Amino acid sequence: MALISGLDFSFFQPGISITLVRSTRPTRMDFSSNLDSFHGRSYPQVVSRLSNAAEAKVKLQGRKKGRKLIMNASFRETLEPFLDPTVEIDWTNSDLPVSPIVERTPGLEANCRYFGNLEWASSYFKHCHRNERFRSRWTAACGSWDDQVVVDIGCGPGNLFASLGGRPRLLLGVDISPGTLELARQVGYQTVLADAHRLHFVPAFADIVVMNATLHHCDHMATVLAEAGRLVKPGGLFVSDHDPQRSAWDFRGPAKWAWDFRLKAYLWIKKGFHRSMEEQTVALASEIHHEPGRGVTRALYHETLEPLGFEVALFPHNHDLGREIFDGKIGRADRKYRVAQLLSGVNPNSPKAALSLFCRAVRRSLSPPLPVE
Repeated sequence: MALISGLDFSFFQPGISITLVRSTRPTRMDFSSNLDSFHGRSYPQVVSRLSNAAEAKVKLQGRKKGRKLIMNASFRETLEPFLDPTVEIDWTNSDLPVSPIVERTPGLEANCRYFGNLEWASSYFKHCHRNERFRSRWTAACGSWDDQVVVDIGCGPGNLFASLGGRPRLLLGVDISPGTLELARQVGYQTVLADAHRLHFVPAFADIVVMNATLHHCDHMATVLAEAGRLVKPGGLFVSDHDPQRSAWDFRGPAKWAWDFRLKAYLWIKKGFHRSMEEQTVALASEIHHEPGRGVTRALYHETLEPLGFEVALFPHNHDLGREIFDGKIGRADRKYRVAQLLSGVNPNSPKAALSLFCRAVRRSLSPPLPVE
């Protein structure tokens, strides 16, 4: 059991780190434990366990006359102006405020379980949404995050900021899984545990709101999209990508049979998140709208965001291009998708066959207007 100035660090999860700030550069000390300790626990139990970690995020700053232990107590003061004052937020853990969860659906539970598993979440962080093409698209769409208030809804273990970097004035990561938010904090997020269907923030406070591969993990995509848009200030930006376009994934007949069969084949060769039956089952349950006949549409973005005062631009693409998609290029999907689309009567070279819709929306006005207090 490791003790520093009377603090017990034995409960630390893998990857959680202490930063030692001396006169030169910060040095991280990692502690080993097991995120499996979260499995099967209720939220009060998880939050209670995590609350101990609030006292463990410390900075040891070198002084001429010894070292002084400084607690990170400023997050609440920073965040509270942006929180809905009518809602009681659980600040038991000062590093992980918990917003009330209205409905605990099977999909929500699956996302909490998948991204709360250290091995699975770490693999997702390492292999998903991290290449140069991904970074090129997002950098072209967002510009610099420096000195901006940025909210990443469905941040997971922190892939987006890890890929883009920058020096935001405030970087909020919102997710439903306590485990994955611990990982996101390592990357640089300040985290809030909340259901994306009901975000207890004041409206119109963020310069940039982003969602990467988030919508299809949510039960009601239009509700989540509207909540994200609500947070953007006039002149601000909403950006979303990597949710499946319904028309591209609407496999039918033999294509649908082959799509279903692939699950057994992938499990046999242990490809990606198919390394075990348990991981495959939980991952598929978390991706609520990522199956044939489901996914995002152009109408979803236009009909949800335009009434809120957004100017919406959509860019279909196949994940193989960077900023070129903003010049109207779609790219070329892998052969397996093209064959499935042909068998389903979809032209694989058409915009409707593009695997994802990249959304970049600028909020020109507040419509409907904010209520007068």
